[in-house]
Amino acid sequence: MPNDSRTPVLVGVAAVTQREEDPSRAREPVELMIAALAAAAADAGTRALLSRADSIRAPRGFWQYSDPCRMIAERFGASRARTEVAHVVRSCRG
Repeated sequence: MPNDSRTPVLVGVAAVTQREEDPSRAREPVELMIAALAAAAADAGTRALLSRADSIRAPRGFWQYSDPCRMIAERFGASRARTEVAHVVRSCRG
């Protein structure tokens, strides 16, 4: 298989969950996203990858952030990353 520099590469994975009974004590959604990326970087063995991200994307959520991905890019120093908040369309076919 030829090497194509445009091929996406997954180098680390992580998931963060939060089960907080008191909403006032819950972490902000963007903070959970940041925690998940930091854990994925730890899984990959280096946090330096975060500043080299080309693209940061997230599904639309129930928050007031206009572009949480840009907030994440700025936190990790990935100022050149393209960001996108995607509208997820669910199709129900019978």
